Amino acid sequence: MKNKQKVSIDEVIVEGYYFTATPGLYWHSGSFWYNDLECKKVVNNGSLSILVNGSKKSIKQLRKQAQPCTIKIEKYKIPF
Repeated sequence: MKNKQKVSIDEVIVEGYYFTATPGLYWHSGSFWYNDLECKKVVNNGSLSILVNGSKKSIKQLRKQAQPCTIKIEKYKIPF
C-alpha cells in the first residue's frame, strides 16, 4: 500500500524579468504576466507581440527594456 502525501507550497521564488516602461508586466516560467494574468501572444505582421490592456506590445521592443528580477509567487497565485 502506498502512502499519498499532500504537499502544500506557501510560496515559490522564480527568476524573471520586469519591464520598466510597462509597470505590472513580468516575464517568468516562459510566459508574460500582467497584473497576475497571463498575456496572450499574437503575431503582428510577422513579428510576435503580446496583448497588454487591450494594446499590442512588441516583444522585440520589450527585450530592450527587460531588467532581471526575482519574483515571489504566493500559494493562491501559482500559475502552474
